[in-house]
Amino acid sequence: MEAYEDLVILRGKKYGNIMEMHRLPETLDWNDYLEEVNTIIDLCNIYTSFELRQDGQEIGTGTANANYRYSFKLSDEEEVASNAIYTTSGIKFIDPLTINGKEAQTFTWENETKQFVCTDDGVNITIVPVVAPEYIYYEQYIGDFTVQYNNTRSIDVAIEQKIKGRTLKLVGLIDFEIELIFDKMKGTVSILTQDVGTLENGTTVAFCPWDSEAGYYTWGVGIGTESVVNLNKLQNENILEFSMIDNGVWGSRVTRGYLLRLFDSVLGSHSSATGKGNYTANSTGHQFYNLVLTKKQALN
Repeated sequence: MEAYEDLVILRGKKYGNIMEMHRLPETLDWNDYLEEVNTIIDLCNIYTSFELRQDGQEIGTGTANANYRYSFKLSDEEEVASNAIYTTSGIKFIDPLTINGKEAQTFTWENETKQFVCTDDGVNITIVPVVAPEYIYYEQYIGDFTVQYNNTRSIDVAIEQKIKGRTLKLVGLIDFEIELIFDKMKGTVSILTQDVGTLENGTTVAFCPWDSEAGYYTWGVGIGTESVVNLNKLQNENILEFSMIDNGVWGSRVTRGYLLRLFDSVLGSHSSATGKGNYTANSTGHQFYNLVLTKKQALN
């Protein structure tokens, strides 16, 4: 459509969408730029419900879908919607939102207050995510915990960052790290079937879901537990405490805990034929059920 030294404007043939291509400064490192954008995505693409505020007052509510299309219903039943792209500091709407006569297009993400703030001149509009009271952010899982297990036992452990915004690791319960998978949309962590280590003789140590009441265990991929927060403790004491509860993937069986098992195979190929019994070198044993984790420090 148009071309300049630092800007090319394109229009799609099929849907007529407009794309602006801006020349990046020669001094800009492409990897650094993408890292900044990905950081913003990790911080704020977990939200799907919002309040729309103007001059500090709520004027509507909205949602965002998987294609980053934000739709808002204003108090007077008017609806506004636009797709957004992520920038190094927040989001920019492809078509400005027209709200009470003001056009709002560029928003900065403020991580401390957890909101998008419009940076367009003369526009005092914010988009504030609405989260469930039991929602726990990735960073809040990091720290020192006490784990209660097997109903009578407890041990001090730590949860540490693994892949930022995606996975964490539980250290101290067994001789190996246990991976926790973070669900951005729900604010939960899961412990699934996983190989946690390899012995000198090549034998694999696996953390296998176990129905401690029925006596069955499995090496099936995707089976395990998901965190459920103690909401009373969170709201009244600001303490993060969560139990690991069956994730519903194991059919009629219920994952109540885990067994440390040995295999002459790797995850995805485990079978009764490759099983070599329990891993017994661990000082805390090879059976773990009814896990409850309590953070030692109050949440900020």
